[in-house]
Amino acid sequence: MFIKKLILFWTLVNFLFATQGADVTCSGTACTTPGNCPSVPTTPTSLAWQNGAKSGLCAINNCPSNTSSGLVGASDLFCQSCPGSTTGQAKAVYSNTQMTGCVAASATCGNSRTPNTWSNSDCLACNGSSQQYAKPDQSGCTAQQQSSSNILLFSSLLLLSLLLI
Repeated sequence: MFIKKLILFWTLVNFLFATQGADVTCSGTACTTPGNCPSVPTTPTSLAWQNGAKSGLCAINNCPSNTSSGLVGASDLFCQSCPGSTTGQAKAVYSNTQMTGCVAASATCGNSRTPNTWSNSDCLACNGSSQQYAKPDQSGCTAQQQSSSNILLFSSLLLLSLLLI
């Protein structure tokens, strides 16, 4: 009898605290058909795609309470269905480059990002401290800050001083 009560309690807790993810568009409307939606993270377990609240859309069945870290195999579409914490005005709807959490960046951290759009804040969000600075041409991220503006400022001051002499 005790085990039945425990199972009933656990089911109710999961039902009350489990939240369906937001509706997203997968490549097909059959949300549970493999290949239509990207794979769900393998950690935590028991995540799956299901039909969304609106026809033709899909959603994660049981969003974890924390999507900022601890995931294994997160995708942008997963993060859009189960967003992480908002930072400033940016919502955490993109997977970091390690695919271990949802981050608040201005665009995807993946290969489909528009060229030359990286900022220091996006590099930090997507890569953590391993590559937290944007390259001067914003083509990607690097571990060390490279300041082309200091060289430009020094060159301008040198040119100005030569003109004044």
